[in-house]
Amino acid sequence: MIGFCSLSILLLAIAYVGFAQPILDDWCFAVNSLPPIERANDLYMTWTGRWPTTALLASLLRGQAVAGANYWLLAALGLPVWFGAFLIVADRAMEQSRWPAKIFAAVVLLATFWSTALGTGETFYWVAGYVGYGIPFLLGAGCLSAASRSTILACGLGFLSAAMNELGGIVLIVSLAGLSAHRFLERRSFIPTLAIMTAAAIGTALVIFSPGNAVRGLDQQVMSWPKIAWTVIRPYESALSIIADPRGLALVAATLAVPNPDRRIPTRWWLVPATAIVAAYVAVLAVAVGTGTAPGYRVLSFIQAGILGSFFYAAWQLRGLVASIRTAIHLAFAAVLVTGPAVGSALHDLPMAVGQWNPAHRDRWNLLQAERGRDVTLPDYAQYLSIYPDREIATDPNAPVNRCIATYFGLRSIHTVGADGRRWH
Repeated sequence: MIGFCSLSILLLAIAYVGFAQPILDDWCFAVNSLPPIERANDLYMTWTGRWPTTALLASLLRGQAVAGANYWLLAALGLPVWFGAFLIVADRAMEQSRWPAKIFAAVVLLATFWSTALGTGETFYWVAGYVGYGIPFLLGAGCLSAASRSTILACGLGFLSAAMNELGGIVLIVSLAGLSAHRFLERRSFIPTLAIMTAAAIGTALVIFSPGNAVRGLDQQVMSWPKIAWTVIRPYESALSIIADPRGLALVAATLAVPNPDRRIPTRWWLVPATAIVAAYVAVLAVAVGTGTAPGYRVLSFIQAGILGSFFYAAWQLRGLVASIRTAIHLAFAAVLVTGPAVGSALHDLPMAVGQWNPAHRDRWNLLQAERGRDVTLPDYAQYLSIYPDREIATDPNAPVNRCIATYFGLRSIHTVGADGRRWH
């Protein structure tokens, strides 16, 4: 039942790849004429220190038909990226299990994550979103998995994850500190772990102290400490709400119900989820202090993936605790899984997405292709798909996204009027 529900959710997730739409970063990378390395160097000096991320985005998007047939192919890579990360988590947690069982666990983890992710569109269907957050998470998972096998490989993965996104570096540093503490308590050498932590710290520093990050910081507001405290502990859209998410807790219960005839509870099993919770709060605090704003959905989804993976890891070590009521718990988990927010929204939107939104979206691009050299005013869509960002084209013709879209289609200017991204709720 759990496998059937998970596969059904992933089929729904795959169906929505066909409706993926580019937003700001995708347009601007697509129209930039600089080669990928030069583009990354330019942004390192003027906007962001995430050099590997911008180089990869420039390679993927430069000159691509983001308003045509190619974008959904690029967007389709988001789901495999997150699946790969959860497969690493499953492999590490289930070391003695066979690969079919690990793949099954990764499918369930991905379905659970997709069904309840706070920023489904930003996390899975936005190229700049999964490159900037999904790939660093994948590399970070690989780093932690490799830490006990190859220090050199783990150092490389940790550095690259941090250099792609400083949030990944911050989470890695906290996670590696927890791993070092575990090795210290077990009276094992933690010097290799400290070396990996150093590599992650160097990657993080290269981003945070880059010239472009300083320039970008000039436009960021300062948040008062009371507001920062509220951002960290608020009941909705925070690390606290992620930890208490019912689907994540149901996944833990379902894992605890897996039979384990030779059950041996490892010492300090709690250290992995405890470290993940600390890392989540440190990450939220870092974003609030560093940007002066509450973390965006893609940030919270990154944190959510880490908590989900760590909770599964700990629950697998304790599996068998409630095996006597396995059937009831697994049925309850399957029921909770298919009632996730993204599932309900996607099913609700799907008929209109196929019958109305997708044709209107295609007609818009065909219209703009014919308007070269003109000033264009468009009515905005009356409704948007619930799992995607709201307004695609802004009302202000000078907005960065509008300027990039105008460049893409060869227009003098473009802006929209009318509805403001209402949802089908």
